[in-house]
Amino acid sequence: SKSQKERAIAQSPAAERATVIGGFDQASSGRVRWQGQSWAATNLEPERALSAGEAVLVMGRDGNRLQVLGEGQLP
Repeated sequence: SKSQKERAIAQSPAAERATVIGGFDQASSGRVRWQGQSWAATNLEPERALSAGEAVLVMGRDGNRLQVLGEGQLP
């Protein structure tokens, strides 16, 4: 039977998805919901606006601020 224990394997940050809550209109910063909590976030491609409800990928973290990319921005 499969064990339900958590495995101590570092997950790739690129696999993490977050949802835009707001901001990102005229600025590169806004807020996203990630792992059930609201986070300040920086849009790594600020020329592309992110809309509330849009899915983004968490590419990294700078202290308590996430670095995100819209899914449509990936190659």
